[in-house]
Amino acid sequence: MRAATTMGGAADAIPTIPRATKRCRGCNRTRPITFFWRGGRDPRCKVCRTRYMRRWIATHRDAFTAWQRAYKERNRDLIRAYHRKYQRRRRALIRAGKWKVGRRRAGSA
Repeated sequence: MRAATTMGGAADAIPTIPRATKRCRGCNRTRPITFFWRGGRDPRCKVCRTRYMRRWIATHRDAFTAWQRAYKERNRDLIRAYHRKYQRRRRALIRAGKWKVGRRRAGSA
């Protein structure tokens, strides 16, 4: 027989509180969930993930270039549609005077 306290799924009745922080597996720091990609499901923080990806791309340049080329070929129509929409919006903003033309970002040479 079960004890009366364990019957009825008492664990299901306890509300779960979303974690506000998470420990990064890369730098071992506790950071807010907003510092992680994919809504906190990534094991590395954004800083460590970026550092990892740059290092990986540098050492696997051929594989990365092949992957990019294949992706662009597979999604050519989608990419073209996105660029068309972006350029239409950009031109409209330029005509309205809300898009700064000819100015570079700070720090660019």
